[in-house]
Amino acid sequence: MSHLNSYICYLKGLNLTGTLPEEFGNLAHLQELSLFGNRLNGSIPEEIGEISTLAELVLEQNQLQGPLPESLGGLSNLQRLAISSNNFTGTIPETFGNLKNLTEFRVDGSGITGSIPSFIGSLTKLERLDMQGTSMEGPIPNISGLLNLTELRISDLSGPIISFPDGLTKLTNLGRLILRNCSISGQIPVDIGNMSALTTLDLSFNRLSGEIPWKNDQYLRNIDFLYLTNNSLTGEVPNWMMESNNDKHFDLSYNNFNGTPPDSCTEMQNVNLVSGYSSHKDSSSTSTSTYWCFMKDLPCPELQPKYITSIPPVVHSLYINCGGPPVGEYEADQSAGGKSYFRSSRTVNWAYSSTGDYMDNNRINNYTVQTAFSSNESYPEIFQTARIAPLSLKYYGLCL
Repeated sequence: MSHLNSYICYLKGLNLTGTLPEEFGNLAHLQELSLFGNRLNGSIPEEIGEISTLAELVLEQNQLQGPLPESLGGLSNLQRLAISSNNFTGTIPETFGNLKNLTEFRVDGSGITGSIPSFIGSLTKLERLDMQGTSMEGPIPNISGLLNLTELRISDLSGPIISFPDGLTKLTNLGRLILRNCSISGQIPVDIGNMSALTTLDLSFNRLSGEIPWKNDQYLRNIDFLYLTNNSLTGEVPNWMMESNNDKHFDLSYNNFNGTPPDSCTEMQNVNLVSGYSSHKDSSSTSTSTYWCFMKDLPCPELQPKYITSIPPVVHSLYINCGGPPVGEYEADQSAGGKSYFRSSRTVNWAYSSTGDYMDNNRINNYTVQTAFSSNESYPEIFQTARIAPLSLKYYGLCL
């Protein structure tokens, strides 16, 4: 390999194939190596761990396999290690605990197994930690020393039921906190609401119980996105969440709240409460919409006595052109969608909800897309559009 005195090697998005050459280890002065977005396979050569000057190693979005080499733990100057979206196996080596200068560690979207290593809590310079979509297990170790963290993203942990990690509420610089589908049980710590830097909080798909502890808008002052869907939360939904403006988005669906739900099931643009209530509480409201969408079993609206708009017929099939216009017998689905959104169809035979924010993507508000077939006139029109969502997209067939 030539250019032995190179400091930077960027070969990003070039569809490179084959394996990583061992000769990378000869680049004794290399400081940054990025092979992001190629089709490289095989394992990471041990020799890369010999580049003592390396400060940034980015191997994301490839097809790399095998265990992570222990030699990478010898890269004492390494600040950024991004190895997400590969096919690695095995556990995170204990030698990685020597990477004391790490500010960013991303291993999401891989086959990494084993428990989250306790040494994570000693990497005190970390600013971003991503462990989403792996095959790892809990518990989450004590992280009270990670005071520089601005982003913590952990999801899809297997193993036993766990509690919130010790020291979590001490991380006052956190702007994004994602602990999704981690088998966390118990009540939500009220002190999370005092983490004033938080703009995104995702505790969805856990086993949380009790009430939402933040009773007024003095908590979570800078929150933009709050996702608590698919838990077992009870009590009343705080009024300030129900009355928030469209700049804030809350997904509270699939819980066991009580109290009086909102009046309308037609469209919820920033507070999603689908199947969020344990039982239907009658109301004297004269609204033309009723509470059917908030009930656990999403009953056919015709079963609700206060449903005074047109009663939907019982149907045996549905045809929906997801994200597109009406095509033949396929109904249109052209609403904008959103970050915590619910909408029922004009016929009230079906509905959909979408959840999530494109945090790392410029596709800020696009929840429908043109497919690869959209420029090919030989493909039917129903294949030319699609509805998308970053966290959850669900269609509901009603009155079937």
